[in-house]
Amino acid sequence: MTLTLDEVTKLYPGRKTPAVRSFTSELTAGVYGLLGPNGAGKSTLMKMMTDQLKPSAGAVRYEGRPIASLGKSYRHVLGYMPQQQGMYADFTGRRFLWYMAALKGLDRKTTAARTEEWLQRVNLEQDADRKLGDYSGGMKQRLLLAQSLLNDPKVLILDEPTAGVDPKERIRIRNMIATLAGDKIVLLATHVVEDIEAIAKEIILIRGGEKIAQAPPQAVLAMAEGRVREYRIREEELQAFQEAHRVSQIKRDSGGIWVRVVQDEPLSGLPMREAAPSLEDVYLHLFQDAT
Repeated sequence: MTLTLDEVTKLYPGRKTPAVRSFTSELTAGVYGLLGPNGAGKSTLMKMMTDQLKPSAGAVRYEGRPIASLGKSYRHVLGYMPQQQGMYADFTGRRFLWYMAALKGLDRKTTAARTEEWLQRVNLEQDADRKLGDYSGGMKQRLLLAQSLLNDPKVLILDEPTAGVDPKERIRIRNMIATLAGDKIVLLATHVVEDIEAIAKEIILIRGGEKIAQAPPQAVLAMAEGRVREYRIREEELQAFQEAHRVSQIKRDSGGIWVRVVQDEPLSGLPMREAAPSLEDVYLHLFQDAT
């Protein structure tokens, strides 16, 4: 089972710079984290992978065949969770899943079984008959995740699946995604870097529409190795320090303030300790100056 992006480029009409440029990647079963700043091309890339947008050049292939030529057979193996958007406020959660199942072409018996299964698995069975207008943002996120899984997809594209959910539900959803990934290709785009660091087998980094890396988490963390340090400063120095340096974390204790800094060379004249890089540090190192 393979999803391949072969030199994929997307140039929107009237634009001089492609939103995605010569993007090549091969995905097999497992979770892939897609990480990049706003405007990096993540949404455009996912829309091409879900056949909502046609590439200007190159091709997206499933099992070696261009998805543009597969039509319905590709949609049958595809699950997609978009970023939260307008949902029918008068629909109940259960009715919404039945509606989405009909769009996916599922029969009534399958729809009934999978609707109840996924309402339970995303912890919405007690709220299934409430109207969506009364759902919180986090509840809507969980319902959107459930609809993406109704057809038992082989390719699952998730855009910010844990946005707006509380920490307990975020961990629950994250673990669910990791469990599902044994026989699915899962692409997870999120700004919650802890989710990617916890479950991704590889992280794909994108900037300016171009892939800058695709590697296991430990290899990505190594990109900031030797660049992360913590310095002891005084309260009155904090604002100026933040303006001058890439600060990824601020900690206060009884002795004052420790600031975590990501940069190539150490600063002189301050108490310092080395720190192991986190994915947040890598993000800051690579994308601090991205617009």
